[in-house]
Amino acid sequence: MKRQIKYVLIGIAAMLITNGTVMAQSQEQVMAKNQEQVKTQNKEQVKAQNKEQVKAQNKEQVKAQNKEQLKNQEKTQAMLQEFKSTLTEEQKAILQNQEMTREQKHEALQECFSEEQKTIKKSESKTGKW
Repeated sequence: MKRQIKYVLIGIAAMLITNGTVMAQSQEQVMAKNQEQVKTQNKEQVKAQNKEQVKAQNKEQVKAQNKEQLKNQEKTQAMLQEFKSTLTEEQKAILQNQEMTREQKHEALQECFSEEQKTIKKSESKTGKW
């Protein structure tokens, strides 16, 4: 009888050890799985943050480029207005003449430009504005 109880107790102990080992393995698997999920979530968050940063940087670059283009357009308009203000009545008449071709107008204007106008035009041609 004592032997039987002893064997029963040994069997129960063996079952408990086995169940404990299985439970420990299950807990380790669950923890490993959770760690993987956390890693994946962290990677996704980093990707999303990087994507947002790139978007913000691109937006700032576009803003800066647009601002620079606007500034250049304003400068060009100011220079064009300055040049137009130097035109004589004869030159304005050439520009408004509907019967002349563009080439004819160009040749006629080149002949009657003042030195100041030639200088302005030359400096603007170098900058690529005209």
